[in-house]
Amino acid sequence: MRAAAEDLKASQTNQLDDIRTRKIGERDANVAEGQNIKKRAQQALEEEKAAEQRRRENLAATNRLYAQSNKDNQAIRQLKLAAEAEEAAKIAEFAQLKEQQMNERRARADERFTAKLKRRQ
Repeated sequence: MRAAAEDLKASQTNQLDDIRTRKIGERDANVAEGQNIKKRAQQALEEEKAAEQRRRENLAATNRLYAQSNKDNQAIRQLKLAAEAEEAAKIAEFAQLKEQQMNERRARADERFTAKLKRRQ
C-alpha cells in the first residue's frame, strides 16, 4: 500500500511537473508571440510614419514644382503682354505714318487742284 501510494505520489508529481513544464512553455510561447506582435506593430507603425513622411516630401516637392511652374507661366505671360504692347505700338505708329502720308497726298492733291483752278481763271 505504501508502495502504491508512493507510486501514485510520484505519478502525480510527474503529472504536475509535466503540466508545470507545459504551462511554462505555453507562457513563454505566448510571451514570444506577444513580443513578435509588438515588434510587427512597431515595424508597421514605423513603415506608416515613413510612408507619411515620403508622401509629405512628395507633396512638398510637387508644391514647389507647381510654384515654379506658376512663376514661369507668369513670366511668359508678362513677356507675351510686353510683346503684344510692343506690336500694338508698332501698329499704331504705322497707322499714324500711313495717315500722315495720306494727309500729305490729299494736301498735294488739293494744292494741284487749287493750282489748276487758279490757272483756269
